[in-house]
Parts: sequence; structure tokens; C-alpha cells
Amino acid sequence: MDNTIESISEIGIRICLDLRPSSIIDKKKFNELYEKLDELKTKINITNPPLIPKELIKMLLYINDGIIVQCNFSEKKDHLINEWIILNSHLSRIFNVPNDETVEVDIEQELDAHTNHVKPYTVGIIFKQLHQLIYNSDLILAPSKYKEVGSLYDTKNENLMAYWKLLSIIESKLN
Repeated sequence: MDNTIESISEIGIRICLDLRPSSIIDKKKFNELYEKLDELKTKINITNPPLIPKELIKMLLYINDGIIVQCNFSEKKDHLINEWIILNSHLSRIFNVPNDETVEVDIEQELDAHTNHVKPYTVGIIFKQLHQLIYNSDLILAPSKYKEVGSLYDTKNENLMAYWKLLSIIESKLN
């Protein structure tokens, strides 16, 4: 699994270098990432017990949030949001979280419960909750509110504010 995680990290860095500052979504790199995530799913299924290193979660959060952050600095957001939706669909599938499931998990407790690894389901819940907050935010529902570069952080939208707060909590527990 270590080689796959290393590959995902390398691809993630290349993706983020394209994202910032130019808002480039390189489909070839994202497709490489999705192939490696599929490979990871196979390895998760044969690992006993299945655990995900926190370093991998940090990288996936970095990519996922990198797309959202770049929406704050880009006048055109559609290509960013579309790829973010695709990425989250892959993450939900990899970590076995059905799209229609209502989830109730204490993420902070789960992240504290393990030292350097997290259960795949918990990882899925993390991305599911972050996804739900963004998907139900004005960034998706009323994107015209954020045409001005830099306006995303100045929002009063409850879902976006909850997203930033939850992300901050998760990142602090992963360090």
C-alpha cells in the first residue's frame, strides 16, 4: 500500500501546482489519481484490519480543499466545481460511503482513537460531511454571489462557514 500512497501524494502535489495560481484542471493527472485511488481500494479490501494512514488523508484533503480554495481566486469556477464533484464521488466509492446515507459519526473521537491510521469508513465520513457542506452552500446553489475574486472567505453562508470550521478541526486532529 505504501507505493500507492506515495504515488497518490506525488500526483496530488502535481495537481495542486496546476491549481494554484492558474486554476488548471489537468484531466490526465486527475485520471491518474483516480486510477491510483482504485488501486488503493483494492489494497484496503485485502488489508486486515483496513486502516488508512493519516498522511494520505491529509493529501486527499489538500487536493479536495485546494479545489474549493481556488474557487476563491478564480472568476470561472465551473471546471473546478465539476472536478471537485467527480473527486468526491471517487472518494465516497473508495471509502464505501453510499451517496444517500445519512451519517452520524463523531469524527473528532474517531481521529483521536487511532494514532497514525484511521478506519476507511471514518475517512469516507470525513469527506462525506465536507462534501455535504459545500454541496449545500451558496458556492453550488448561488455561485453568482462569488463572482468577485476573494469573496468566498467573506461569506455569511452557514454551510461554507461550517465547512471551514470542520476542516480546521479535522486538520488539527490529523497533525
